[in-house]
Amino acid sequence: MAAIAIIWSCVVWLTAWRLTHPNRHWRPRDWQPSDLPTQALTLHTEDDIRLSAWIAPQTNPPATVICVHGWGTNHTEMEARAQRLFNAGYSVMLFDFRACGESEGTMSSAGVWETRDLRAAVHLAATHTLLNSAPIVILANSMGAAVAIAVAAEDSRIRALFSDAAYASLENAAAWGFSTFTGLPSWPFKTGVRHAIEHLTGARMSDLSVMDAIGNISPRPVLIAHGADDPIIAPHDAHALFNRAQEPKELWIVPDAGHVVAEHVPTDAYDSRVIKLFTRAAECPAAPR
Repeated sequence: MAAIAIIWSCVVWLTAWRLTHPNRHWRPRDWQPSDLPTQALTLHTEDDIRLSAWIAPQTNPPATVICVHGWGTNHTEMEARAQRLFNAGYSVMLFDFRACGESEGTMSSAGVWETRDLRAAVHLAATHTLLNSAPIVILANSMGAAVAIAVAAEDSRIRALFSDAAYASLENAAAWGFSTFTGLPSWPFKTGVRHAIEHLTGARMSDLSVMDAIGNISPRPVLIAHGADDPIIAPHDAHALFNRAQEPKELWIVPDAGHVVAEHVPTDAYDSRVIKLFTRAAECPAAPR
């Protein structure tokens, strides 16, 4: 029994370590550098983490799009979409969450502390002279989308949010996607890994209240996209978020699609949805802060 307990403990802590320490060199499959004319910047979070960011400004953009990556990746996940939005006339911003890509930070908290990172990005987008005080909108994936929901609920400078594969809560994400994400059976490891992650990061999963936040984004529009066959985040989460959100809102469930709708639909169809949402937001009066 002692040997089994030691093996269990080793598996739990090694898995928790891997999940909190993303591969900084991750790249999308078949990734090639884009032609975005970016300028590199540094963001400073409220807890003094330096983040790497890039902007590609336009002269008279309809909006600045902050492109927010998911867990375990970095800004290159969003680079192709940022390029297409730039080509459509938008200013764009990319950044790496803490402990990802080129940013500082030793651990990812799967969304809890990452709200501080996105707040820093929004502040820069709102104040940088090259971005011309354009309306701010967000295109976000997975963990980044959950983070964006939480931040948009607090900051009315965010005029619209396109959420691709957000989770309704970290607990839900851990329950649904544990085996897919870790390669381990849920029992007897899931609970132990959760506690180990919370111990390592000092962040409780329950501290990211996505369901409580989404109802506070209105009257700014939100679009919730999700794959019907997502093996990592339950499609039920998209329905739960949509039901809690207030108008104006839209739900886009894509049949036969897995995690992150952008990976499973034609780019024209995806971009059409994104630009329609952002055009609507840019034409509406800003909400009072």
